[in-house]
Amino acid sequence: MFARKILFWMSLMGCLAVAACADDGYISGVGGTIRLMSEHPSIRMASERVHVTVTPDRAFVAARFVLENTAGPVTVRIGFPEGGGGGEVKHPRFERFASTVDGRPVRVRTTPWAGERDLQRWRAKTLRFARKQTRIVQVRYQAPTGRNVGGTRNFVCILKTGASWKGPIGSATVVADLSAIRDYQTRNYYPKNCVPRGDTVQWHFQDFEPEENIGIAFHHAFLSFVRGHREFRPYVRYLPARDSDPATEPRIADGVLMTPAETLVSLLGGSAQWHPESHVLLFRRKRQRAQAQAPGNAVRVGGKEYPLPRPIRIERGRAMIPMAAFARALGVDIRYDRAGRRIRVAGD
Repeated sequence: MFARKILFWMSLMGCLAVAACADDGYISGVGGTIRLMSEHPSIRMASERVHVTVTPDRAFVAARFVLENTAGPVTVRIGFPEGGGGGEVKHPRFERFASTVDGRPVRVRTTPWAGERDLQRWRAKTLRFARKQTRIVQVRYQAPTGRNVGGTRNFVCILKTGASWKGPIGSATVVADLSAIRDYQTRNYYPKNCVPRGDTVQWHFQDFEPEENIGIAFHHAFLSFVRGHREFRPYVRYLPARDSDPATEPRIADGVLMTPAETLVSLLGGSAQWHPESHVLLFRRKRQRAQAQAPGNAVRVGGKEYPLPRPIRIERGRAMIPMAAFARALGVDIRYDRAGRRIRVAGD
């Protein structure tokens, strides 16, 4: 029995600029390089299912591919390309990468990094198909989510590589669990033919030739602060900084306005000091003095303790406070205009 050797690759790519997954692509090695082929002659993808848990910093991916050999015996080499590029990315990587074939763990070989600005390496393994055999390939891994300089994070699932299989893909389902990013007010999905349900969003395709990819982009809403007739965004100065992070941008978390303490200083004046040795946040303004523990659910002003709807937290070195409740303890009324995404400051 003659077994042909055919080289093809499963494209599942993650990088800092865009964290990504993909479905299988048939690729051939030519002269030491890899190129995508137009169509595999005998192996088709009967189905694929991808489940992604998206968090602000990581995407956790579990993918299941059902591959059918429509001809005689064949030996193939399967690989997941791992790439990175854009800006300062030096060593992008999958974490805890593992693969099984028909439920059994398989050894995966990682090739060295190649390239300069745009890096790439492969997670490769060899797989044999008997005549008319169906095999199930599964992959699990985690990778950083993508992020641009404006703070928008993203996850992309590349479907186009699936067009290299014999005929159309039988069915494909991609399910994303977004419960870890529910506090992000701005969430966009593409393509638009998806079904959002609570904290999940799902895409389903049947007998299709993939022509576009799936993406999720999320960002804390840009909130404007209004005091009197003046509108401003006191936190924008943090965004271009090398140590900035969307986790410390003003946001609405479970209906509560959370901002860095510096934002309250920008609005009302005064000063805020964090004392890490005692976990105490001090806010001074005019003759007022507010003190709170972090983490903590109360703020003390003038000997009186005021409860807070959410605890004060230290995130990336900044004290995040429930701003409206904190300000009311100081005699300042702050309200959130949901329709206009504005924070209105009144009273003093």
